[in-house]
Formats: sequence, structure tokens, C-alpha cells
Amino acid sequence: MAMTSLETSTGSLPAFTEAQLELADMTFNPMNRREATPEVMGTYLTDIYGRELCQDRLMLTGALAVDAFISVPISEEQLTDMFSGIEADIVADGLEGANSRTKTQIQEALAQSEGVPDEKKLMAVSDALAQKAYEGVFRKTGSTHHSHAFAAAAMAHHVFGKLRTEGHEIDPVFEETVVSLLLLHDAGEETMRASKHFDPNRTDSYHSLLVKRIFERMGNDYASDAADAMRYMTHLKERPWMPSYMDYILIGTQSLLFCQVKPYDIQHNHEVEPKPVTTDEEKAKRAHKWEDYDAAKSFLELNAMLHAKNREDRDAIKRSYEHIARIRNAPQVAKMVTRLQATIYTENS
Repeated sequence: MAMTSLETSTGSLPAFTEAQLELADMTFNPMNRREATPEVMGTYLTDIYGRELCQDRLMLTGALAVDAFISVPISEEQLTDMFSGIEADIVADGLEGANSRTKTQIQEALAQSEGVPDEKKLMAVSDALAQKAYEGVFRKTGSTHHSHAFAAAAMAHHVFGKLRTEGHEIDPVFEETVVSLLLLHDAGEETMRASKHFDPNRTDSYHSLLVKRIFERMGNDYASDAADAMRYMTHLKERPWMPSYMDYILIGTQSLLFCQVKPYDIQHNHEVEPKPVTTDEEKAKRAHKWEDYDAAKSFLELNAMLHAKNREDRDAIKRSYEHIARIRNAPQVAKMVTRLQATIYTENS
């Protein structure tokens, strides 16, 4: 696609390539964002891209930044508007660097998964990316964050197996998609906390474009839907540009994959490995959170049923939620984890 350079307050920006526009769309897209204001969007820009890059941009009125966050997909003109006030070469180098590092991350994950059969490779590559994303991140329980993601994925693998034994027809590609997304479901949040897209010396955030690219590379039919679900799932708590928890759930239910992935995450946090509490204040907060969890699971199930194409799909979704509710303790889940590890990494499993 031929593209021309556009004028900004600092001169002419280089023409944006298709790849750069797609990266911008995947990272700036306002899915799973609350109502935009200049202040909220300014905080978002700083959180994602760093004050060093955005300080000049934030001195402007903010009106253009708001406009750029409420159009889907992002246009070349909006991308240029967002970066007006920033030197053109910084924008071009930053976008190109982020695209380049996305390719590098995929190559590293593929190399780490060498030898895994093709039908299991997406899960193995997702696990490799997840291990890197969650490296050094621990939960309040003391366990690694990767163990939480893998446990949630193992729970899904277990439930899909149960559905098959009951005679439900399960698309193996859809199962692979759900399991892989669960491995990565918090990767966006964890890398976003620790890195900036435009810092060449640090790992990029695991944005949705990375998910889309790796799913496409593995020939997965749900690549675009998986990228959207990844955007919906990324929820940095207590940031002004994020909605409340229940609004986050409400927004996410637009995606069938979100409705299929999120309940495993909730069940593991709620029933299997809840955050320990000691003080009365912590107990009160947890009680409120658990009320949200119960409401979220009911709402997710209802919307998953609405996404179903036919009665058979609705029956399978209903049964899956019933099976999820029965997963309640760590020893039970530990066995599921062992089975998923064998499925992915043991040949002919």
C-alpha cells in the first residue's frame, strides 16, 4: 500500500507501513478502555510508552489523543496526530523496533519449542512466551505466576477432555486456542508493568499483535479473535484508564473466547489458589472480590451461551461451566497440570 508522509508540528513523519499501522492498532485500540478523557489517555500513553517519549505529547490539549483512542481501526492520520510533538525519527524507529522485537520474540519461542509436534506447537510456543512474560513474578501465595497460568490452562484441557467423554464434539483447534490463551492470559499485564514498547533495551509488552502473529504462524484459524480476546483480558488494576472489574467483564463478553477463557482464571483465583488474607480489612476486600467473581462467572456463562451458534454448542458450554465449578482444590489441579505437561511435551501423548 502506497503511503505518503504527513506533516506534524515537528516536520514530516515518514510514511507508516502496513505493519506499523497494525502494531499501532493492536496497542492503541480502545477495546477494554473506559470512557476517554485527555487525563486518562495521557496516563495511558505514559504507562505504555514512558514519560520520556510522551512528555511533549502530553503538554498538548489532549483532544487529538482522545480522538485517536476512539476509532477502530486506527488510521495513518490518527497515528500521526498521536505523535505530533514528538520527533519523527523517534516515532519511526520506535514502531520499527517494536515490530522487529515482536519477530524476535516469536523466533525465540519457536526455537525453545523445537521438537514439539506441529499439532502441539502453538501450546508449546505460548508456554515459552508465558515463561518469559512471567519470569520473576510471584503471587501472594508464594507460587510463580507462570504456575497460575499453566494451572488455568490445564483446567481447560481437563474440561475439554470431560466434554469429549460425554459425547460432545470439540473442535481441537478451538481447544488449542483456549489453552494457549490461558497460558498467555496475564502476559500483557505483567510485561506492561515492567517494560515499554519503545525501549530498545527491554522486552516489549506482550501486546495483541504478538498473539495474532504467533497464532497465524501456527496456522490457527482463530488468530484475529485470539488477539481481540487478549486485548479484552489485559486489565491493569487501579489504573485510571482501565474500567472497574465488573465493567471489564462486561466489555470482555463481546468475545466468545474471553467468555471461554476467563472462567478458568477466575476459578483458579477463587477456589483453587485464593490470595491469603490476615487482617479484617483484607478479609472484607476478599469477600467483596469473591462476590464479584460469583457475579462474573454467571455473567460470562450467560454471554457464552448467547455466542453459541446452535443448541449443541449451548449444551457444551453449559456442561463446561458445570465442570469448571467442580474444580476446587490444588491436588486435583496438580494432576491436571501433569497431564497437560505430558500432552504438550511428551511425544505421542
